[in-house]
Amino acid sequence: MKRIVLRADGNNKIGLGHIYRLAALGEMLKNDFECRFAIDQPAPFIIEMIQKTGIDLITFNSGLQSKVPDQISPGEEIPFDLGSYLKGDEIVVMDGYLFGKEYQLSSRKAASAVVCIDDYAKDEYFADLVLNHAPGLNISELKVQSYTTIKTGLDYAMIRPVFFSPFSCVEERTKTVFICLGGADMKGYTLQILKYLLSGGDFSKIHILCSPAFSKELLEQLIQKALENTSVNLHFNLNADELVCLIDSCTYAFVSASTVLLEVWSRGLKCYTGYYTENQKNIYKGFVDSKMAIGLGHFGELTSDRFNMVLEKTTGPIVNKVPLQSKDNLVKAFAQL
Repeated sequence: MKRIVLRADGNNKIGLGHIYRLAALGEMLKNDFECRFAIDQPAPFIIEMIQKTGIDLITFNSGLQSKVPDQISPGEEIPFDLGSYLKGDEIVVMDGYLFGKEYQLSSRKAASAVVCIDDYAKDEYFADLVLNHAPGLNISELKVQSYTTIKTGLDYAMIRPVFFSPFSCVEERTKTVFICLGGADMKGYTLQILKYLLSGGDFSKIHILCSPAFSKELLEQLIQKALENTSVNLHFNLNADELVCLIDSCTYAFVSASTVLLEVWSRGLKCYTGYYTENQKNIYKGFVDSKMAIGLGHFGELTSDRFNMVLEKTTGPIVNKVPLQSKDNLVKAFAQL
């Protein structure tokens, strides 16, 4: 059985999307490959989350996790920290912006193959395989080498296996909303969307997925809103099965243009999406241009008038009818490395 080392970092300063995406990929691959997850200074809840997937964990301390992205010097990379863990026949999978040219080339020398998860379509890659699950991406935009294989689009969606299960039969879920603005939501956009929905929408229930990485202030404000409005329901520490059950009870989703957008769209929800980081723009553009989601733009520039105008649109987004089935495609892509 081939071995795979999954390499990603994240915290409440730089976000958690890279970790969640690789954990989802690991869950899809773990029955066909021996997977290990290598991570720099993970928070306790991240350790617990990865351990629940059944994937072995490698932890270390590079000293860079205390920095936010704009504190990192141009060209600065995480030191090559996997050498002592590799036997030479592993596939190393990287998801993050500090894994630059030197890190990729060093890993290719120490391992059998390197895979890079791309969401910028701007960086140059020196990997054997590049994955980007944004729909509608022009692969000519990717800067790769002659030996690089590229796989893009929803046929390679990196979401947890439970999201591929048959849709639940829900008798009544009209006017029910699901909100998730990412695992960290450093700017508190979850509260902003909630306020707009309460003032401008006629919704029977609003379900909000909360994260341990939310600031204390944001959590306190969300809890206060839930106390004031019986339609608001906060959800903490849901496992994947519980999350799918919750999403399947909803009709509308207001989410960031990240992996969560793929998850809710895959379950047949009417999706409204926005972005607040550069790496979310490709998924945002792909979904909005394909009319699979209605675009809210940058969350930091979203006004109540703009939000209400979007809600009043009579033409809704395209709704998915059957679960995605990208797992087999991803297993095949890795088996060919």
